[in-house]
Amino acid sequence: MCSSKPQVNFPDVKDNWITMEGVYARKPLVVSYNQGLEPIAGNKVYENQVGISIKLNTPDKNGQAVPEEDAQLGMIRETLAGELTKNKLSFFAVVSTTDGSRDFVFYTHDVNAMKEKIETIKKKISTHRISISVLRDPHWGVYKQFNPSQLK
Repeated sequence: MCSSKPQVNFPDVKDNWITMEGVYARKPLVVSYNQGLEPIAGNKVYENQVGISIKLNTPDKNGQAVPEEDAQLGMIRETLAGELTKNKLSFFAVVSTTDGSRDFVFYTHDVNAMKEKIETIKKKISTHRISISVLRDPHWGVYKQFNPSQLK
């Protein structure tokens, strides 16, 4: 039987998240960056970046999530990560929060499967509205821009 999906034989990648704070467009920025993906960053099989954006309901004066909403977003993050990385459909790369928005960045080899899974997840979430963007990013530029060694 022939499959159109690429054969992906990556070694197991271990998540290694670090959190950084800074400023972007004169607004406070908090970023969680998955250093564990550095060995595979730029892999052409996973050339599509899928961004999932959530507008905060009640951001604080700095555009960050208040504790109650942060807990809700944490549950959404766990759901997204658990569902979208199954069977190496995607790799979870970055989370950023700034100016009243939390954004999740994934790299995938199957955009349609990602969209289907995200639509299913969206139906289960009543606390926030989720929007999706897809960008061809074969060099993982969005991920690499948050690499701590690249930040100045």
